[in-house]
Amino acid sequence: MELIISHSNCDFDSFASMVAASLLYPEAKICMVGSPETNLKLFLNDNEYRFNLIKEKNVNPLEITKLIILDNRDPKRMGKIGQYLIDIQDKQPKTKKPVIICYDHHPDTEDDIISDYTHTELTGACTTILLSFINRCGIQLTPFQASVFALGIYEDTGNFLNVNTTHKDLAAASFLFTVGASLDFIKSYLPKDFTSQQLAIINQMISNCETIILKGITVSFIQIKIELSGFHDDLAWLLQTVKASRNLKLVFCFAVRRNKLHIIARNDYDFIHLDKIMYNLGGGGHKSAGFASMDVKDGDKREYLHHKKNEIINQLEQQILKYGIVANIMTSPADTVSPDTPIHAARNLLLNNNYSTVLVAINNEVVGILTKKDIGKAIHHNMGSLHVENCMSVNVITVREDESVYNAYKMLIDYGIGRLPVIDDKGQLAGIITRSDLLIHHYQFITARKIDTTDFDNVKGIMHKNIDKKIIEQLKQAGHIADILRMNAYVVGGFVRDLILQQPNYDLDIVVEGDGLVFAQEYCRKFGRHIKTFPKFGTAFVTQKNGKSIDISTARTEHYPTVGCLPEVRFSRIQNDLFRRDFTINSLAIQINPNVFGRLYDFYGGRRDLKLGYIRVLNNFSFMEDPIRILRAIRFEQRFGFIIDEKTTYLLRKSLQLLSLKNVSPERIKAELIYSCKKGPVDKFFSRLEELEILKQINRNISFTSHNKIICQRLSEIIIWFQNSFPKENIDEWICYHLALINGLSLRIKNKFARSFKYSSKFIESVIKTDYICRNILPSLVHYIDEGEIAIELKKLNMESILFIVALCENKNIKDNIIRYITINRFIKTELDGNDLMKIGLQQGKDVGIVLKELLKGKINQKFKDSKDEIEYVKHFICENDRVN
Repeated sequence: MELIISHSNCDFDSFASMVAASLLYPEAKICMVGSPETNLKLFLNDNEYRFNLIKEKNVNPLEITKLIILDNRDPKRMGKIGQYLIDIQDKQPKTKKPVIICYDHHPDTEDDIISDYTHTELTGACTTILLSFINRCGIQLTPFQASVFALGIYEDTGNFLNVNTTHKDLAAASFLFTVGASLDFIKSYLPKDFTSQQLAIINQMISNCETIILKGITVSFIQIKIELSGFHDDLAWLLQTVKASRNLKLVFCFAVRRNKLHIIARNDYDFIHLDKIMYNLGGGGHKSAGFASMDVKDGDKREYLHHKKNEIINQLEQQILKYGIVANIMTSPADTVSPDTPIHAARNLLLNNNYSTVLVAINNEVVGILTKKDIGKAIHHNMGSLHVENCMSVNVITVREDESVYNAYKMLIDYGIGRLPVIDDKGQLAGIITRSDLLIHHYQFITARKIDTTDFDNVKGIMHKNIDKKIIEQLKQAGHIADILRMNAYVVGGFVRDLILQQPNYDLDIVVEGDGLVFAQEYCRKFGRHIKTFPKFGTAFVTQKNGKSIDISTARTEHYPTVGCLPEVRFSRIQNDLFRRDFTINSLAIQINPNVFGRLYDFYGGRRDLKLGYIRVLNNFSFMEDPIRILRAIRFEQRFGFIIDEKTTYLLRKSLQLLSLKNVSPERIKAELIYSCKKGPVDKFFSRLEELEILKQINRNISFTSHNKIICQRLSEIIIWFQNSFPKENIDEWICYHLALINGLSLRIKNKFARSFKYSSKFIESVIKTDYICRNILPSLVHYIDEGEIAIELKKLNMESILFIVALCENKNIKDNIIRYITINRFIKTELDGNDLMKIGLQQGKDVGIVLKELLKGKINQKFKDSKDEIEYVKHFICENDRVN
């Protein structure tokens, strides 16, 4: 096991250094020794899922083969791992010890561990050292990684004010901001320095904080005594600091100084109006912040404070009750079905009671939820006899019965759902609240708010920063045409997704609200060469004058008549068009009309899932309607390092249980497998397909073994080497990987698989010839290696097959000779050609081919130096033939 550690009481610089080391040593896991510092602990609470962490208690020191130590060389600060290193340090050399590698920015001491490799530089932060190695290796950083590294540098250099700060630290920070480090992110976790007086006030606030629950709304009251004058600004800031650190939503601070009472309030609830409350107390402010000041007599301070607190509570209750609590408007009891209820029975329950939703429960505990739309689709796909567990939504969002209606309303909006099961304090089902309940009970409040769920921002600045100017110009041209035709035009899908992830993507997919074919024809007339239209789907494919192409389509909705078939479409709005996409991360759109160029539309939480790293479907029938999305989900999961969310995983597995991939044409599966080999780690993609038993559904004979995985890993290195060595030569990488996928099968099964999935003749030829070479040629070359003979055999193969054989080959001598063929021998040519041989006297026929082959072998083996040697060999061959005849 390879392990990365630092020191106990880990800080941001130590942690950032470990994260950086994990990029240099991708097989290593990060181990936190002891408890981290408070700010780092807060950071990990928010982001721990992003890192490959292992707990110290789960580490067996005897299993460590390589130990990478950051920001520390004192074993006494390494917990039980450090004690293990101390114990084995003086033992006999025969004792098995891990390889120890150290990176540190502290001066050498006598207590330093003896390591196999140590790199030290007296920089302000250890992270700076690791970044220099990352840059040398050409490793690309994500904005999140850059922000974490910048956070480590900021903290350990004291915002670049510590005396140990160097120019390297400043240069490292500058570089991190060029690749997307966020200053807001850094500021949100950086520790802030306070004066002793400020710390005393903060301690008072924390010690004297009382939190109560009013109808589901959390309210905090703080009482402190202030001896200082001129503290108003500091007090508000310190209150905000305490509010953020304690995650307080609504807080009132009572600060007493002599005979004055100051009340400072801060609020995060949208429906609480502090200005009204503070106005009644003789002060003012606005909805989220308020202040009031009043005189207090010496004798009645405690009673006076208690009176003001009750006055505030009474006003708060009045505002909360305007929205009510969930128990007041929920429907109770809520009808439920069990997971094994047939779908048609659940449908009858909905129809008979005019419900739009049915809850799935076990022993009055909610385990799923099913909508009328879900049931309708299930009936349409002839799934009525199946159990509801096959199409229900899991990990159901619930609300407590004593929470405010406003909280319930926010949950409906935030999660994009239309109903909420209500639970009591024991977690048991108490009822259900729907969007209709909210509309009926609080019509005036909801209509007054004018909620707009489109939630858009403008990303024009990001586009100009990260997209080539020529592509920006293409989009502006398309937007201008849309304006002329009085249409709305959007760039959608993977282009928008990768823009937000700051990854290059030059595939433009434009959707218009209007007639996409008219738009495409006008665009082609002005900027294109060729256009190919598909009227049935309202789509077109335009080849531009620069040779690149753009997909143009009409905003539409889709209906799948049967599982796995192509959809029927009807034209619609952009919101509905985006809903038909496979996953939320692909459901983003940017409007490109001139007056709103760069406006980002996110109807279904795509940005949130990109930020959290989730693959999530947009509807419960996504995999049933198009099972090829199963393969796409795995591709995106491995390409971006994302996680398929719980609901989507559930639906994916249920779809596989129903053998849905059997309904997809082999050509579509093959196309997806090919595309998946172009982006992302192929070995991990195939391994995940094997883990989920998807390969068995594709072809029962295919199994991605550990040996095939090793071949794929070798191939990725070999392909990169070849592309760097011969940049002008284009190869079909997927052929290499697909040869690895079916490696180990018999030639008959390989051929049957390739032909049933209608692979290209090039791939089928590769299958046949590589099988022949591997079975008949390579074994004979183990003991006797002839470069010329190898070259003659390899000339029969395409380059993809040759690279696959290199990855497959275990014998170093043979592998080196194949590499020599790729780099040198394949470019060697004979001085003589067939016409020259016949002029010398060789009769036309098969002998010409035999002689040319021998000449090439001799040339490669350096038997023939020039044309004279070749001519002499040909004459000798003719004489021998004449003698035999």
